[in-house]
Amino acid sequence: MKRYFTYVIVIFSIFFLTTEVEAAKSSCDSKTIIDYRELAGNINIYSDYRMVDGKPLFDVTITNLPKNVYVTDMSTKKTYHYQDFTTENELIIRDYSDNQRINYKFYLEAPGCYGQVLNTRNVSLPNYNEFADDPVCEGAEGYSLCQKWGVISIEYEDFVSRVNDYKAKKQQQENPTPKEDGQSLKEMIFNFIGKYYIFLVSGITIIVLLLAALKTKASEQNEFDFKV
Repeated sequence: MKRYFTYVIVIFSIFFLTTEVEAAKSSCDSKTIIDYRELAGNINIYSDYRMVDGKPLFDVTITNLPKNVYVTDMSTKKTYHYQDFTTENELIIRDYSDNQRINYKFYLEAPGCYGQVLNTRNVSLPNYNEFADDPVCEGAEGYSLCQKWGVISIEYEDFVSRVNDYKAKKQQQENPTPKEDGQSLKEMIFNFIGKYYIFLVSGITIIVLLLAALKTKASEQNEFDFKV
């Protein structure tokens, strides 16, 4: 009988504890939530990286964090409270790898409002292109395959071939092969005719007409003046 009585006490204790928690949550007034959501809207997030053993490690900095707000990284399930902040309103989470998609959730920690979701933010870290540091990229830094960030899904041999082709074309554009100054007589004649075709035809036509007129005049003089 005593054991059953203990069970009843435990059940009632759980019931009252749950009721008390729900009552605490319901005591969170809407104005408090609205005010903190407005503050959470001013939160800024940016990332920076450092190279460690040839690999980038990213640090994500979250600023303008209100004191009564805590953060959960949904990708790692780690939660950061005020005591974890780097400064009063700034949190730095270190050592992310490249090409990560991070989801942060911001919760209210004010009395009576614990666990209320204020905001959700996503951060996408870029993919590091390991080919960018290859010596073959020297002189081809502007080429897409030599950019530090980006997804490059090709074999190394193909990468080298494409970069060398790019460099060869670039060099050809910057230093075009000079044309030969000397031209053959045939090329000069055709170029001259092509350039002055209209003038040549007009000149020949005028000369033909002039000769025809002179011949006609000479014939008329022989016919009427009997001049030989």
